Amino acid sequence: PHPAFDIVNIMAASFAFDDLSTRVYPGSLYNWSFGDGNFSTGRSPQHEYDVDLYDNNYSFEVCLTIINANGCDSTWCDSLDIIGYRLNVPNALTPELSYSNYGDAVHFLPKGYGLRTYELEIFDGWGNRVFRTTALDEEGKPTEAWNGRRHNQGEILPMGAYVWTIKAVFENGMHWRGKHYENGRLATYGTVTLIR
Repeated sequence: PHPAFDIVNIMAASFAFDDLSTRVYPGSLYNWSFGDGNFSTGRSPQHEYDVDLYDNNYSFEVCLTIINANGCDSTWCDSLDIIGYRLNVPNALTPELSYSNYGDAVHFLPKGYGLRTYELEIFDGWGNRVFRTTALDEEGKPTEAWNGRRHNQGEILPMGAYVWTIKAVFENGMHWRGKHYENGRLATYGTVTLIR
């Protein structure tokens, strides 16, 4: 037998393992090892990994061994990487600088993955909302950045601290707990400094 398989992410830490093996004859046995201490003898099984996806990444080696009716066996393994849910929030932007020289520092764009819903609001020192977005791509990554202007139009706002708030829910229904601060505190709000 020549074992082979494809790994399909169903949702979060749940996967389907589609058998693509060749030269497998009737009476052959399938033995799957999912790399986490769990096994299956199904031809194309599904498996859910018991992992904490909040801010954690995991890597597993998945192996399929096929034993034919004559007792000959063959094994094929592939790595499976599970990217955890996260949302990282910057603390400053410099909109007057060149993107080619300073990259993402020229705008305010939280970096996340696996979000189902997302709302970012930014307020000035008087409590006026200057920006709001809910834009996500198909991988659940925020896509619309704040460029330091009122609703991304007109002149750049004055230098200073602006308050952001984020409400976010990941694909598995878990609510974002907030940004990690040095003192161990988590908060779904904070400040971003606009530098001119």
